Amino acid sequence: MLATGASKERNGEPLRLHPQNPHYFLWRGKPTLLITAGEHYGAVLNLDFNYTRYFAELKAHDFNLTRVFSGSYRERPGWFNIRGNTLGPVEDRFICPWARTGDKFDLTKWDAAYFDRLKDFIGKASDTGVVVELVLFCTMYGDEFWEASPMNARNNVNGIGKVGRNQVYSSASGELSTRNGGWFANS
Repeated sequence: MLATGASKERNGEPLRLHPQNPHYFLWRGKPTLLITAGEHYGAVLNLDFNYTRYFAELKAHDFNLTRVFSGSYRERPGWFNIRGNTLGPVEDRFICPWARTGDKFDLTKWDAAYFDRLKDFIGKASDTGVVVELVLFCTMYGDEFWEASPMNARNNVNGIGKVGRNQVYSSASGELSTRNGGWFANS
């Protein structure tokens, strides 16, 4: 999912392929190549990440794209031997779409602070001319990733998510994909 601030450029058109040259995008009325560096995928879900400074750095180097994960997938500090991994915030600095209840998450309630941070992130991205690619769903690459997810039944107060890591986004996920729980609980 790509977002550009309010998800539309100034003239009301979203980011799209250039009509005369599909090797480029058309954004804010100009042919555009999307360029970025660095993997700050946890910029929203990691409360210790200073995304204002990050956007200033992107702008200083003429980069115009960032990719962030939504919080359904996360890592733990130290995984992959990455020091300062934005996708691996310390436990009390992790924020995701679902409200916390103690050390667990309630998959039937949204966390307003998360959505305020996401909205601010996207607004600041737009102000600096950066397109945001928001990853809503991510493969659980190993059991340890599923063990860390708020959608795992062990990590939520609802007992939702009693499936294997390969069933998270399938019809076998039960309440994770129904209106009774998970992502769609409040839609």
